[in-house]
Amino acid sequence: MTTKYSSTELEFYLDKFVRYTNQIMKAFHANNYDFDRDLITVDKKQGRVYWRLVRGTIARNPYSFGYVRKKDGAVFRSVSGVPFTRGKYAVRGHITEGDYGISCVTPWGIKTFDDRHPLARNIQAKRKKWLKKVRK
Repeated sequence: MTTKYSSTELEFYLDKFVRYTNQIMKAFHANNYDFDRDLITVDKKQGRVYWRLVRGTIARNPYSFGYVRKKDGAVFRSVSGVPFTRGKYAVRGHITEGDYGISCVTPWGIKTFDDRHPLARNIQAKRKKWLKKVRK
């Protein structure tokens, strides 16, 4: 990315990202679980290089949901509690995009594959072929 953002702008985008992620979690919870169960939310924790997104409740131990790099707002998925930064497809999105990076969020975490990843394209093509067979 060529645009430089100040730290206050990135924090604003991060707050929007966390708010919209919590809305996704709340909608998923309302559609799939009983209401007497604790609502799982996402919160941010400050780090030296990354903001760590923590998912959990008071009753359950929180765990890493994903990471956002402070320098440019790049979103990474969490692998065993550390950000997955290997390879050219490691960045799942940016919080500075028009949708605040929500396109890379699922109720279970950050997307495993980016849409640009060759394996993701292969899976999508196989799924289209399978749907054509099923619909016949």
